[in-house]
Amino acid sequence: MKPKNISFISSVAKQLSENNIAYRLIDSRWKKRGDIDIIVAKKDISAFEQVLHKNDFRRKGRWPPQSRSYKAFHNEEIISLGAHVGGYIGGFGGGLGRIGKKLSPSTSLPAEKSILSPEERLFILLYKYGSRKQRQKYEEEFNQLVSTEKINYSKLSSLCSHAFQNYTSITTAVEEKKSLSEITLHFNSTQKLALRFRGKPNKILKRVYKLIKPSPYITIVGCNGSGKSTTVKKLVEKLRQENIETAHIYSGRIQFQMLPINFFLKLLKPDKIEGKKVDQKENQTVTQKVANEKTEYAREVRIFNSPLLNNLAPFVYYLEYLLRYFIQVHPKRIFNDIVITDRGYLDLFTSPNMNKKVCRFFFSILPRPKYILLWNEPQILAERRPEFRIEDLQKQLHDYEQFSSLYLLKIKTDNYNAVDAIAKKIEKMI
Repeated sequence: MKPKNISFISSVAKQLSENNIAYRLIDSRWKKRGDIDIIVAKKDISAFEQVLHKNDFRRKGRWPPQSRSYKAFHNEEIISLGAHVGGYIGGFGGGLGRIGKKLSPSTSLPAEKSILSPEERLFILLYKYGSRKQRQKYEEEFNQLVSTEKINYSKLSSLCSHAFQNYTSITTAVEEKKSLSEITLHFNSTQKLALRFRGKPNKILKRVYKLIKPSPYITIVGCNGSGKSTTVKKLVEKLRQENIETAHIYSGRIQFQMLPINFFLKLLKPDKIEGKKVDQKENQTVTQKVANEKTEYAREVRIFNSPLLNNLAPFVYYLEYLLRYFIQVHPKRIFNDIVITDRGYLDLFTSPNMNKKVCRFFFSILPRPKYILLWNEPQILAERRPEFRIEDLQKQLHDYEQFSSLYLLKIKTDNYNAVDAIAKKIEKMI
């Protein structure tokens, strides 16, 4: 997390304390990963949400009520906050069960002291280490607590007795300052059963809800050289780092095809081929010159003057994109927070081989995403992609401009941080 946002969260904690809200930060790992876990007393949850709302946090979803998720966008960074109402539940959907009541705030404390006790934090780390697949991320915090905090081993043993069979040996190992990997953890029968079903009911309810209201679906479009692939890659990395489940699909005309379109296109002879010619150097051999004559253009544009083909092509691509949506995109909208595609059906309008009126008809009856346009001046695009003719890039810009009313965002990718602008918009959407 950025230093500015660490200060921001500290100021939010101070506001909570000034309003006499009983809360506890679960650990200090949020300063590195940007994912904040906090316990809030049931009696103070309304006042807690008022403070968050003033600081531009918005609640994500309404289920489960005892484990609430909030997100905000500050200093070009998405901040996730998970509030456990009444006690720490140990992850989405529970896991600690009634033990969570042992880890609940009862009174308000000054912001600098509103964090769980070292014993409680150690117990949570032990529990998570024994129940999660990604274990390494707990080791640094554990080692720091053992080496720097004064620990009440009697209290730690009491907490561990609620979850582990061998709580005595665990406490001894902690007292001997052994690493997490050296500590043997045996859950009791109650916790074994809880872990088997942990989160499943809530996950099922979440999927059912997503069937009715699937996650947002965004398509990023733009001319060649506008920076789509680079922007999408960085955007997906940023969102995933900030705990937003993000699905990324390439959806261009050439690749990712459900129908064998390219196979049939290769069988057709174009009426005309356009493109930027390759310069032939004088010192080339005869063989090289012949090879260049066969591949005359740096970027080949095949043009078909057949009305039948140009009227049929939009229909074929409509079927292609419809299949893509129901087989690839829609399922990911159920299992992710956001689906982002690089290119989409809108790109067909830049093709010289499509009847635009037919394209518009099928475009109107296709499941439609939220579009984001990346653009730049033709001269800049030509510098980035020298294999394209500048007149072709100008035509692409004109074709995209016809749909200006559709764009959720229109971003010039020049001296502008497109990734942060899109991430901020997505944070508000979800």
